[in-house]
Amino acid sequence: MNTGLQDTQNLGWKLHEVLRGSAGPELLASYDTERRATSLRNRAQTVHNARKSAEVGWIMNDPTVLAGIEIDVDAVGKEESGE
Repeated sequence: MNTGLQDTQNLGWKLHEVLRGSAGPELLASYDTERRATSLRNRAQTVHNARKSAEVGWIMNDPTVLAGIEIDVDAVGKEESGE
């Protein structure tokens, strides 16, 4: 949900500037480049969290289990984007 809100904000201000004539259509073309890496990283973290939650149960009270859920989201994002 946060990714969608951030995407909307990014696209909204760009669209506003293009429609009022302050920027050309190339500003809209920058949207994908700017947002793709973040979206891939967030998607990877969400999938990872869902898998780990299914393994340990949805109600997690053990701090050790909670710490085991964390991953290096930057590394996963780079893997998925082909970097």
